[in-house]
Amino acid sequence: MKRLSTFSFLIGWAVIVQAQVPITWHINFDPGADRSMDSLDGCWQIGDPDKTVFDSAYSAPAALVTDTVLPYPVGGISYAEFSVPMNFFAEAGELTFKHAMDMDSSEAYGWLEYYDAEDALAWVKVDPWSGWPLNFEWTGAGTDTDTALVFTGSSNGWVSTTLEWYCTLVVLMEPGLRMSYADSLRFRFAFQTVANTNGHDGWMIDDLVVTNIGCPGSIHENGLASLLVSPNPTNDRVTIELTNAPSSPMTLEFFRADGAVVLRERLKGARHTLDLGALPNGPYVIRIIGEEGQLVERLVIQR
Repeated sequence: MKRLSTFSFLIGWAVIVQAQVPITWHINFDPGADRSMDSLDGCWQIGDPDKTVFDSAYSAPAALVTDTVLPYPVGGISYAEFSVPMNFFAEAGELTFKHAMDMDSSEAYGWLEYYDAEDALAWVKVDPWSGWPLNFEWTGAGTDTDTALVFTGSSNGWVSTTLEWYCTLVVLMEPGLRMSYADSLRFRFAFQTVANTNGHDGWMIDDLVVTNIGCPGSIHENGLASLLVSPNPTNDRVTIELTNAPSSPMTLEFFRADGAVVLRERLKGARHTLDLGALPNGPYVIRIIGEEGQLVERLVIQR
């Protein structure tokens, strides 16, 4: 994490936290798409599929396929990379795509990876509920393993997968820092093979829809209208108040600056008090998660 200090954390306090109007881009691999793939590696190809199982795109004519004509080749990892415009402070996003799978689960599988230009460390496998630096919520097709969301086996036609994320990391950034990157968040589809005994087609992807939800206090415009944390900074105790709190269960998570979760508990009612006397000085992030979305606020412990 770059230039993170209590001082920069404090001067970044007054930032935009209201939700912006969502902006949506489409990648359907056909002429006129809003965005396109940045690079293809290995067996990934874009075109009109003409295979045993994969014989048409979801939106004709073209799709992203592990070879548009031949069964997928054996050996190595292939990547198909694209970028997502996430230029502002504390943005949330959503990625939805249609895909079809024709693999032997013991011989081939795929997954998604992301790379945050601001964090600039390495490609990281998308792992739902991992919490740091991107917190992903996943619905639809896929298998959540210990290390990644994996795609394998046979889907028997087209299925859909949706990923939503809120970047806990950027809540700790200096305001405006992310704006210096043209496309600060990148994704890639990865496909690894060790065999293809029965000549399977592999993985086919179409109709990617990427939505930049903006700079929200919550992922969705929802009933969690506002979150008040006081006093802030604090030296030992803090009170958390929610306006228009829903009746459904809510969970509070408390993050250290390095991303470690130091506290997680259920919220009871719209007002909650925490004793932070055992925690050291420094910046923290408070996140409230409910069925209708999530709210994030920053807190400094200063004695």
